[in-house]
Amino acid sequence: MAGMLLLLCFPAKGSESATDANNQAPELSSPTSVHEAVEDGVEESDIDVDDDDVDDYPAQENDVTAPTANSSVQSEDSEHVVLDNPASKVVHYSASSVPNVSETVAGNALEPAPAYCRIVPVAGWSRHYGDSARSVSQWFRWWKYLHIKSPVLMHWIDGLVIRIHPNNEINRALFVRGIYDPNPLVVLGKLMPSSGGIFIDAGADNGYFSLLISRNVGNDGSVYALEPSSRGFGRLMDNIKLNHLENTIHAHRLAVSDKTGMAKLKIAGEERNALNTLGNEFGSKGIENAGIEDVPTVSIDEFVDYNRLPRVDCLKLDIEGSELKALIGAHRTIAKYHPAIMLGINENALKANESNRDELQRVITELGYVIYKLVESPKFALQLVDDFAKEKANVVFCLPQGMAPPALPQPEEKSFGSVVQEFFH
Repeated sequence: MAGMLLLLCFPAKGSESATDANNQAPELSSPTSVHEAVEDGVEESDIDVDDDDVDDYPAQENDVTAPTANSSVQSEDSEHVVLDNPASKVVHYSASSVPNVSETVAGNALEPAPAYCRIVPVAGWSRHYGDSARSVSQWFRWWKYLHIKSPVLMHWIDGLVIRIHPNNEINRALFVRGIYDPNPLVVLGKLMPSSGGIFIDAGADNGYFSLLISRNVGNDGSVYALEPSSRGFGRLMDNIKLNHLENTIHAHRLAVSDKTGMAKLKIAGEERNALNTLGNEFGSKGIENAGIEDVPTVSIDEFVDYNRLPRVDCLKLDIEGSELKALIGAHRTIAKYHPAIMLGINENALKANESNRDELQRVITELGYVIYKLVESPKFALQLVDDFAKEKANVVFCLPQGMAPPALPQPEEKSFGSVVQEFFH
C-alpha cells in the first residue's frame, strides 16, 4: 500500500439503504465477470495434517475445498495444472507444516526489536517504507537487512515475535523501522472493541495485521485470517505458531470473492510478495511474475455462516483488485453486523479485475456506508469523501451511515533535542 492516503467509509445518517426494519440485506448488482464455480475439489499436498488441525468445509452447491499449505506454483510459461482430486477439508493450522522453532525462541536467538517499535501515528508514513533510514540505528539495520541471506526471528511489538524474510519490501520495513502501515493500524485500533471483538483479515499475507489486532481482541475475541497463496499462508501459520496464538488467530487458505469456486492466483515475486492478484495482471509495474496457483475462493457471507460468527466488528479487504466482488459477497454479513470495513485500493488492480472506483462507491452506497479518508493536516482526522473516483487514496475505511468517526491519536510533537537524540540512537 505504498504511497497511500487513507479513506474511511461510514453509513449515512437517516439512510435505510443498507437494511430495512427487518434487517434485510440490500440487493446488489453483480460484477460483469465472476469466477466459475467448479465441481471438482483440489488435491491435498503431501504435508502431514492432523485431523485436529482441520475442519470440514461446508458442502455447498458447487463445493470447493482448500488445499493445504503446500501447493504447486507453475511458471508463467507452463500449462496450468487442474487439481481435480476431491478433498473435503480446509486447513486451519498445521503444526507439522511450519518449522520447529521452539528451541530457537527458548534460547533467545532473536534479533532485537528496532528502536521506537510502536503502533503510533506517523506523519508522512507513505514516503518511507523501509527503503531508507532516518537514524544511525536504522542505517545500521538497513545495512544488516541487506546482508540477511535466510529468515531470522525478531522481537517485535507487544511481546510478539515475527520471522523476517530477506529480499522483501514489508519485511525490510519491519526489520529497519519495526512498523509497516502504522496509520491504518491506528485507525483499526480505534474501530475495534477493547476486547472480545472479531476481525476478518482477507489478504492476510504473513499475518502482520492479524498478529497486531490479536492484541486488541484479547483471549475473548478472534481473528480470522484468510490468505490464498501457499507462500503467504505458510508464513502466516509460522507466525501464529511462534506466538502461540492458535486459539486466537484462525488461518484459512482461501481467496475472498463473491462466491465459492476456484480461481487462478497470479503470484508476485518475493520483493513485492503481498501483490498477488486474481486479476489478469499485477496492479503495479515491474512486479516479477513468479507463477500461477489454483486457489479456492469463498464469499464472506458463506464464510461467516459456516463458522457461525456471532459478530463481525471489522473486515479488512486488501486483496489486490477483488474488493468489489468481496463486498458483493459480504452484503448479508454487512447488513446484519454493520462492521467497519478497511479497503486497500489499487486502481490498476481494480481494472485488471474488471472493476473501478465508481463501481466500488456505488456498492458502498447501496450498503448504506459512507467513505472517509485519513488526513494529516492540520491534524490526524477522518475526512468525508464525496467523490471517491477523484480521490487518489490507496486505503479507505467504510462505516455505516450515522456512525461518528472516532477521534484519532496525534503524532508525537518532538523538540529539536529529541529529534537529534533519536537520530543518533
